[in-house]
Parts: sequence; C-alpha cells; structure tokens
Amino acid sequence: MSWSQDDRDKAIWTWLRERQTCSSCGTRPDEWDPKRGGDRRAYVAQVEICRGCQAVQARNAGLTEDQRHGGAHVVLRPREVAHAGS
Repeated sequence: MSWSQDDRDKAIWTWLRERQTCSSCGTRPDEWDPKRGGDRRAYVAQVEICRGCQAVQARNAGLTEDQRHGGAHVVLRPREVAHAGS
C-alpha cells in the first residue's frame, strides 16, 4: 500500500513540527518569536502540583540504598490493583 501525496505531506509536516518542539517544555521557537507570528509572552510559567508525583517522590525517599542500587523503583498502580495482589 502506498501513501497518498496528501498523507506524505502531512507526515513530513508532523515530523518537522515534532523536531521543532522542545522536548523539555513542549513549545516551539516560532511561538515565542513576534517576527514569526509568535509572542514573547506566549506562555506563563506556573507551578502545578501532581498528587501522583508527590506520592512517587515520598515513596522514593523511603527506599534504602540497597533497594536503589538493586534497581528498585516506584510505580503508581490503581488502589484496587495494588490491593488485589495483597
């Protein structure tokens, strides 16, 4: 099966857009550049609290050195799944 020209064009544009997107913050340079239609104040940095990240960080803090060096890592599982194995 071959791709239509339209599908190939979309794939190329998607690939280019992904390459231009910062892997850390998720924005692209043109979003910040007024010369390219952007705005230097396009985004506002805000602090958000993720309850899942809080739980993982708290549990990670309780791991022993042996556990950490042994490859132990903390994962989040739904309560009903975690308790089913108990």
